[in-house]
Amino acid sequence: MAKKVIRQKPRTTRKPRQTINQARKLIFDDRLIAFLRAARPDAAVHAVELGNRHLDNGYTLDQIFSVGKPDGFFLSVEKLRDLAFRITFSCLANPLAGDGGSWEVEFDDRGTVRSLTGGGRWIS
Repeated sequence: MAKKVIRQKPRTTRKPRQTINQARKLIFDDRLIAFLRAARPDAAVHAVELGNRHLDNGYTLDQIFSVGKPDGFFLSVEKLRDLAFRITFSCLANPLAGDGGSWEVEFDDRGTVRSLTGGGRWIS
């Protein structure tokens, strides 16, 4: 069975809202939130901390990803196995400043993060 892959287009042509809508084709919101919460101790990626601050302040994923300009939060999800995904999450403060990372995340049947392995990280 071939893996279904949704890849993010270059940041200059893709808006934050489009990235959350594409991700939702593979993963539910409660699992995306569980991922952000589990990745929070990873202080090396400022985007994760900013995303969690928005969640702490009562923002929904729709609100976090509703920025209408080409900066803001970006998300890419690739399904690896039944309950395992590669999630790439980043935030651009402006077109030349931001950071992000990539994680392999496995969930249990209830949507709780079973394992989280950090991959690449970047900053610009």
